[in-house]
Amino acid sequence: MINPYLLLNPLRTLQARFDYKYENVWYQDDDGDDAEYHHYIATLTQELSPRISANLGGGYTQYRPRNASRSLLDDSGEEEYDRSYTSLGLLWQLNERLAIRGEAGATWLDYEFSEDYDSPMYGGQIDYQLSRVFTLGAAYQDDISASVDEGAKHEQKYSAYLGYSDRSSVKLGLFQSRDEYLETDRRDDSWGMTLNGEILLTNKKGLIWLLSYTDYQEQDLRNYDRYSGRIEFYHQLRLGRLSCGYTYNRSDSNLNDEDYNNNIVFIQLALTW
Repeated sequence: MINPYLLLNPLRTLQARFDYKYENVWYQDDDGDDAEYHHYIATLTQELSPRISANLGGGYTQYRPRNASRSLLDDSGEEEYDRSYTSLGLLWQLNERLAIRGEAGATWLDYEFSEDYDSPMYGGQIDYQLSRVFTLGAAYQDDISASVDEGAKHEQKYSAYLGYSDRSSVKLGLFQSRDEYLETDRRDDSWGMTLNGEILLTNKKGLIWLLSYTDYQEQDLRNYDRYSGRIEFYHQLRLGRLSCGYTYNRSDSNLNDEDYNNNIVFIQLALTW
């Protein structure tokens, strides 16, 4: 994965961010869909008052599977599509302890052969600071994302977390979600948990880590567990941050031929001026 981005502050209360992210994903198992993703994202954030800020965002994604379908009747590969979205969000810091975020927008999928798809997208989050170091929060998200082997999916997700933050930080999260696949007659219900944190090694170096577990239940009684781990080492530069890391995903199904491993290595350089 390559993710350069540019941050600009044309005004004291206005920030503009422009991202390009390239992903090249491959799977050890032949059932996984090797693919390239090109993401283009722009976000404007405006401070409306000391306690309220708004953001306007938009993005465009190109999904290019290595084994792409050649026609609507060709089921030997995955169909190419382009995804566009726009959204408007608001952050309201009610007091020193309580913050509320909300976001609404729309997303469009432009398929190579199939009928195009569009859907509203929205979400919200509430965070409450229990003490100087502990924070409690809950969120809901309704969005479109890509799956491992079945194309695009519509995801609804509920989540909650408890976080600790001092010199280093740790966060425990729980979630429940429903995925409805747009290209096949499939629906997954899942629940899981995450444990992630950051360890400061020096004033300029640190380690970010993540562990997660997800239990999936499909309509046809198939089920599988997914285990994930991620580690990222970063070094603060005078003008930004250099980081590198590794992500591992393991899917363990009750059908042996659907087991797979997913490995991602990434390097990221962020510059600010």
